[in-house]
Amino acid sequence: MNREWERSGELEQRMRENGFSVIYAKPEEISAYYKQNSADSLLVVLFLDYHRGFFLSREGFDSMKKSLIHLLESSKGQLPGVTGEEKEIRMFTVVCAEETEAAKQMLFQEKNFWLIDRTTGHLLIYEDQPADFFGLRSILEDLLEEEISSDYDLYPERDSIQKRDSVRERNKTLPVITLFLIAVNGIVFLVTELLGDTTNAEYMVHCGAMFPPLIQKGGVQNLRFVSSLFLHFGFLHLFNNMLALYLFGEMLEKLIGKMKFLMVYFLGGILGNVVSYGFGGDDVVSAGASGAVYALIGAIVVWVIYAKLGNPVYEDWTEGEFEEKNRKRLLKIGIPQLIFMLIMVLYYGSFAEGIDSAAHLGGFGMGVILTLLDIWIM
Repeated sequence: MNREWERSGELEQRMRENGFSVIYAKPEEISAYYKQNSADSLLVVLFLDYHRGFFLSREGFDSMKKSLIHLLESSKGQLPGVTGEEKEIRMFTVVCAEETEAAKQMLFQEKNFWLIDRTTGHLLIYEDQPADFFGLRSILEDLLEEEISSDYDLYPERDSIQKRDSVRERNKTLPVITLFLIAVNGIVFLVTELLGDTTNAEYMVHCGAMFPPLIQKGGVQNLRFVSSLFLHFGFLHLFNNMLALYLFGEMLEKLIGKMKFLMVYFLGGILGNVVSYGFGGDDVVSAGASGAVYALIGAIVVWVIYAKLGNPVYEDWTEGEFEEKNRKRLLKIGIPQLIFMLIMVLYYGSFAEGIDSAAHLGGFGMGVILTLLDIWIM
C-alpha cells in the first residue's frame, strides 16, 4: 500500500472537509485529527503508519495516547474549533501496516481501532470493533478505492496475494490434519476388518497392536508404539475415538496450527503407549487412538486455564500470528465443562474396566507438558 492519498495531503483534505483539524506529531508516522462533536465531546482520530522500518511497543503507544490527551485537555479554548467546554474525549486509532498481525499485537485489548492492510489495500474491521466512527469509514473506503483503481497496474502481484490469502483463510476453516487422521484411521479399520476380525486379540497383535512380550524383543517390534494408534477393536471403538478426535482436534488444530497439533497428537499417543507398556500387564493387548486423543484434551485444558487467566493466545507461534478470536473461543468453555473433562480423564484413567487407563493418563500428561513447554518458549 503506497498511501499516496496520505502523502499528497488528500487524507488531510478529506478530514478537513468533514470538520476535522490536524495536529502534526513526531515521529512523522503519527498524525492526529480532532473536531468538536457536541458541546460536551471531542472526537480524535489517530493515524499510525506502522511500516517495516518503524516499531512501537504497547507501552509506547499508551504513552503517546496519554500525551495527546494531555495536550488536548491543556489546550482547550486555544486549539481551533475547540471551545474548552468538552467533558469527554473520544479517541479512535487507524493503523496502516504491512504486517497486520504485529500491529494487532501492539493494539491488543484496544477498544477502538481499525487496520489498513498496506499489501492488499483493504480496511480491516474486526467483529469486536465499531463498524463506523462518525463517518470515518466512508472517508477511508473512498480513499482506498480511489488508490486501488488508480495504481492497480503498478502492483500485478496484488491479485495473486489476494488469491493466496483467500485460500489461506479457507484452509483455516477446515481442520485438515484432523480430518486426514480420521480418514487414515477409517481406512485402516476397513482394511483390517475386511481381512479378519478386529475384535480378535490374536488377529490384532498380528496387525500391529501393542503386546508387551513382542515389544520386549526390540527392533522392529518397537513400531507397535506407533502402529497401534491406528488400530481399533471393532466399529464402536473406532467411532468413539474418531468422534472425540474431531471434537477436540478441530479446536486444537485451529488454535496451535498443524505442526504443533501433529506433535501433540503423536507424542501424546506414543507416550501413552509407553506408559501402558510400563504399567500394563504382560498379557494385555491394546490398541486405539485414545492416548493421542487424551493428549489433545490435556492441551486444551491448559489452554483454557491460560486464556481464563487473561493471557493472549497465539494461533501459529512459528509465524507469530495473534488471534484474539481463539482466546474468546476458549473462554466459551466454562468451568463446568472443564471440570467434566478432568473427571472424564480421571475416571477413564483410573477406574473404568476394560480401558487402557495408563495410555489415557500418559497421553493426557504429555499434552499438558507439551503445552506448558509451548507457553514457556513464548
